[in-house]
Amino acid sequence: MKINYSSTLSWLRKRKCYTQQQVADYVHVSRPTYVSWEQNTGDLPLSKMVLLAQLYELSLTQFVNLILAENDIHPAEQAQGEILLMNISKDIAQIKELLSNASQTPPTIE
Repeated sequence: MKINYSSTLSWLRKRKCYTQQQVADYVHVSRPTYVSWEQNTGDLPLSKMVLLAQLYELSLTQFVNLILAENDIHPAEQAQGEILLMNISKDIAQIKELLSNASQTPPTIE
């Protein structure tokens, strides 16, 4: 799955009234390279994401979350679902262990 970041990059740049050349200069790439990111035809390296986040006064997490939202990926929901599945797996393992122990030890009557 290719992650789309073009709308996020364009929106952030326009919000700050920067030109593509100004952003390209800030992240130390050519304008055509930056344009390829805005058009989602070039790969955006993590090192450049860090610089872009700094330029737009965002944490890297905030920057990535904007990109995830553009792609309709909700990390908090995904993480909650994974935690729920882990808890269910633990519960199943405990039930299996209890059943295993119960079948091995016959009940005693006193």
